[in-house]
Amino acid sequence: MPLTDEIIFGFAAAVMAGLIANALCLTAIRSQLALDPVSDRSNHKTPVPRLGGMAVVAGILAGGAVLFFAGTLSPQGAALILLAMAAGGIGLLDDFFGMSAQLKMLLLAAVAFAGAVFVGPITEFPVPLIGWVDLPMPLGILLAAFWLLSIINTVNFMDGLNGLVGTTAIVILAGASLMWSAASWPLLTVQVALLGFLFCNVFAGRIFLGDAGSLAIGTLIGAAPLLAGEGTRGFWIVPLVALPLIMDVAVTLVRRAARGERLSEAHREHFYQHLKASGWSHQATALAVVAAGLVAALVARLIWQVCVEMPSVYWLSALFIALLWAVIIGGMLMIKRSSQELEGTFR
Repeated sequence: MPLTDEIIFGFAAAVMAGLIANALCLTAIRSQLALDPVSDRSNHKTPVPRLGGMAVVAGILAGGAVLFFAGTLSPQGAALILLAMAAGGIGLLDDFFGMSAQLKMLLLAAVAFAGAVFVGPITEFPVPLIGWVDLPMPLGILLAAFWLLSIINTVNFMDGLNGLVGTTAIVILAGASLMWSAASWPLLTVQVALLGFLFCNVFAGRIFLGDAGSLAIGTLIGAAPLLAGEGTRGFWIVPLVALPLIMDVAVTLVRRAARGERLSEAHREHFYQHLKASGWSHQATALAVVAAGLVAALVARLIWQVCVEMPSVYWLSALFIALLWAVIIGGMLMIKRSSQELEGTFR
């Protein structure tokens, strides 16, 4: 198919995905179905529909259909969408009927393992001072499954503030598209579908993604780099861009484990929750995480070829991004703490 036709159908699919996602979000808001109740962990004061994820998934499906009938949906793009549908279906069942944490984890592990097998294992690992080390197939599959399951749960854990996961996912998928070629149109379709949702979520918080959305988006973020070009070395760019999300979850889990707390119990100890509790708005907190992600994407883009040649630079870049995240979070908490102390002084 000529390039001009591919561009026309690619953008048409993305626009359709965004319009359908937005229209379904507005419909869900009016219907007031599948409401997310208010609890002591909530950041909302009234019940809110949690069908935004279903709307995003429907938009992605519609956009994927356009690409398919236009002949521009690559096998990689089709695999990405199918995996997202599987995880989103698990989340949808949980949103409507509820599901035990153990059953949900088991089903997600099955999706992660299937993704590792059918999308492709991780075949190389960057070892500092040594170089890229080839991984045997079984180990590559296990590492890919661990990555998929981890990032799916990371996105699910971080879906607690308006605009946080949606905007960050757009940045991460943009990073993934740097390593993609034929499958980049499905990624654009996903990003525009997320924009359709964000118009209803960022400022007013009128609808949430729910598990259907967070699990599907986590799967998209996890599977996209496994389908990357340049061999599977291209995979490693996405963990860099997603590091601000990963750091929040990882550090929180380590802290809770050190205190002997049950990791499966619900809590309000993520750093984005601390930012919100300190007085920062949903939008300011999401912007901080997105800003860290944008810097991570810029760093990854600028130094990627160096990372390919020298894996030690990759891990130095990861350290820089982790420190940047810590400085942003710590600085914002310090600002609020100082302002509160200053207010107390003048009372």
